[in-house]
Amino acid sequence: MNYKNVDLESVLQEKKLLNEEKTGINYGRENEAREVFMQYIKANSGFPNNVLIKSYWFLKSDRFTKGVDRFLETVLINDNKEDKKEKLDNVAHSVDWLVQGYFGGAMNRKDQNLFALTANKKPYELTVRNAWIGIALSPQYALYSNMGTAIVKYFLPEADDSYVSLGLSGFIAAGNLTRIYLAKRNKKAYAGFGVEGIGINVASYWKRRRDIGLKMKERVFGKKNYLNQELILIC
Repeated sequence: MNYKNVDLESVLQEKKLLNEEKTGINYGRENEAREVFMQYIKANSGFPNNVLIKSYWFLKSDRFTKGVDRFLETVLINDNKEDKKEKLDNVAHSVDWLVQGYFGGAMNRKDQNLFALTANKKPYELTVRNAWIGIALSPQYALYSNMGTAIVKYFLPEADDSYVSLGLSGFIAAGNLTRIYLAKRNKKAYAGFGVEGIGINVASYWKRRRDIGLKMKERVFGKKNYLNQELILIC
């Protein structure tokens, strides 16, 4: 089956590979779901997101989680074993929360939907989480973004460095606030806004460049007149 431009959720639902809530993978049939999932990732995702999603799948898999449980049972001393395990679980949940938000929420919509299925989360929730993280980290653009300041100063040589760097921070924060508003209003995922989002999504956009181009043409010309307009452009 060609998984290019296929609605993955519909395929998984048809094969009964989603959980009862229809929000994530049915890990009871993990091997079957993995085969479909990996083929879809290969067809649609660029290298960085491909690696991140596959790695996260492995970390959530029964094989890995059961292996960790067996390791902890062996390593932890009997005294206060449950308390220590609970503390480690809390740390793992915190790390998982950050990974979902920082990496998963920065991906483009299509890849973010994939990551959300693996994490058993709604895609727009990852966008909101990533946006808050982006706002919290936005001061870094004022402190360390020499490249961004240099680009702005190339076009505006008279601009003051401190104002430029603060402006970049405000721009990133405002962009992420917009993502939060749109994600909550439309219940959809939105790609990361910032250097990290661009970095991990370029390969996926390039892989899907033809499909993105066709969608942009449809939006400009409309679906009904799209074929005629394309013929005019060719001529």
